[in-house]
Amino acid sequence: MVAKLTDKWRTMPVDSGIYLLKDDAQRVIYVGKAKNLRARLRSYFSNRSKQSTDVKLQALIAACQDFEVIVTSNEVEALLLERTWIRQQKPKYNVLLRDDKEYPYLRIDWQETWPRLEKVRRQKQDGAQYFGPYGRHLNLLSALLHRMFPLIRCTRKQFKLMQRPCNYYQMRMCLAPCVYAVPKQKYLKMLKRAVAVIEGNTKMVKSSLQRAMRAASGRQEYEEAASYRDQLKALEQTQQRQIAVLTTKLNADVFGLALKDKQALVYLLMVRDGCISAQDHFVLSCLLGDEQQVLSQFLLQFYEHRQPPELILLPAAVEKALHTVISGIRTVSVRADSTTPRAQGRAGSNHEQELLALAQKNAEQQLQLQYRDINTELRAVQDLLKLKKLPRTIECVDISNLQGTAIVAAIVCFVDGVPAKSRYRRYKIGGDKPDDYASIRSVVQRRWRRALRNHDAPDLLLIDGGKGQLQAARSAVGAQADLVIASIAKSRSRQTSSRAVASGERLYLAGEDAPIALPMSSHAFRIIVQLRDEAHRFALLYHRSLRGNELLRGHTRSSAASKPANEES
Repeated sequence: MVAKLTDKWRTMPVDSGIYLLKDDAQRVIYVGKAKNLRARLRSYFSNRSKQSTDVKLQALIAACQDFEVIVTSNEVEALLLERTWIRQQKPKYNVLLRDDKEYPYLRIDWQETWPRLEKVRRQKQDGAQYFGPYGRHLNLLSALLHRMFPLIRCTRKQFKLMQRPCNYYQMRMCLAPCVYAVPKQKYLKMLKRAVAVIEGNTKMVKSSLQRAMRAASGRQEYEEAASYRDQLKALEQTQQRQIAVLTTKLNADVFGLALKDKQALVYLLMVRDGCISAQDHFVLSCLLGDEQQVLSQFLLQFYEHRQPPELILLPAAVEKALHTVISGIRTVSVRADSTTPRAQGRAGSNHEQELLALAQKNAEQQLQLQYRDINTELRAVQDLLKLKKLPRTIECVDISNLQGTAIVAAIVCFVDGVPAKSRYRRYKIGGDKPDDYASIRSVVQRRWRRALRNHDAPDLLLIDGGKGQLQAARSAVGAQADLVIASIAKSRSRQTSSRAVASGERLYLAGEDAPIALPMSSHAFRIIVQLRDEAHRFALLYHRSLRGNELLRGHTRSSAASKPANEES
């Protein structure tokens, strides 16, 4: 510790504010806030702090060569200023939430001629009705609602351009108001039933559908009665597949927190109208700080641009000033584990305590899954494939097509075990006949040309496929090319005369006749299979977008030439 810092803290004010700890290059390495600046800095730089057994604190003190303070009027102002400095400086020892995601909502604009359910990322003050936010559950909910009710599925542009009904009409999953004269009141009544399902009022919807089915049957309109019957069946399935429902109409964000070494994981359960509508987790670098400090810095950043619900449940208490910052102009109740009704022995339900326990359990499980030693996994890949150096950069190729339509390929890249999405590439393959070998030769050839041009060849190139795909890739770069290529074949099952024999994932290498087994228990399994699955996901996403464009052009019978896809030369 620099001697001058031992005396400098004595001259600091006793007011509230923030302090900036700096290294020898005057870079800010930690931003903290304090109710009493002098007392807080004394805890770092007094002689007593030298005796601390906190390894993390000692590492921070050793790196700190100077500090400065900024005085504020109160603790709330200090919190807001701390958040601003953390966002701008991104200090090494602070908890940083690198997250700009917006949770999706369902939106209905009743002012439109033909309102529809649509997924959006942000709420706007546009007079429309919003439901949510949701997580991955939204896609399931949206699919079930469209299965129950034949609502409009196409975009507004597609709706205007349609000249004949699409396949959804043929499957009785859309009324096709884009083409046929559909009574608007009938459509709006159906959309209101969908809203009732979203809000959890399934009993009312069920009674309404039963009455409509009996009425249609009485008029001998059996096709319409069958449609109501199908909606009733889908409604029953929706009730059975609900993620989690409480007996109370609770709106809350519930957090769990797990710490291990230099990592922290915050788990979030979003409860809306008594239903767990979304869940998410955030992995944080935690070089310093205890449970309360990590949670406070996370919440300060998480609610900077998000609207909090009426209740926030936390696994540990945070300072009262943070309650004020989070609430803003709304009335938001922030409760910690020790202040829930059950913990205090007050009368009431145990839902809050159960939700906190659920969030905490998920946080601990997710951290266990996230806590991986990447170098161990990469060394396992190196040993398994007998590579000369550690494969820090690995790429994977996947081909996607359906009966010769929209043949595409994708390459994904992992650097040190983490997806490097800026280095992902997608390719549009010419021809109308699916040929995996030709497609792989084309893609690998183009990738190899870029590697020679930009000097960015990967340490290992994986091909999704078997021995034939590997040979096609090797022929694309030539026998003398300094590029390690392997192919990964999916697990399969074959029937012998006596029983079915299953084989696991297998790796093929050039010059090796027999494949290399990839046991699920090996360290190499996780990273290789993760790469293969990510390549498949990325290729399939591109394939679906191209196929959707082709179907739309077919429906509209447009003769306009389509724009060429972004391809790599």
